[in-house]
Amino acid sequence: GGFYIPYDSISPALSWASWLSMARYGFSAFIVNEFDGRYIPCGSDDNNVSALDECPLNGSTVVASFGIEGIWTNIWVNVAVLVAIQVALRVVTYVLLLRSK
Repeated sequence: GGFYIPYDSISPALSWASWLSMARYGFSAFIVNEFDGRYIPCGSDDNNVSALDECPLNGSTVVASFGIEGIWTNIWVNVAVLVAIQVALRVVTYVLLLRSK
């Protein structure tokens, strides 16, 4: 979730699935890393005005436009969740392999 539709716009019936998606946490960390704390300058011509009519564009505005808020704006929280998912998947796989003998 979050690539094409902001998290806030996902249907409540489907929003739970985005919490299981590793792509959610990788994408959030990527967006925060690239835009948070930065100011995106405007071009020299008048055609380079942002969709928010803000110039220069604040990077935290870009992060918020993707629906990434609160604790999820911390890169390391997203990385920790990715590591936890990987460890959980490996443990489950190991247990299933032990039981298959």
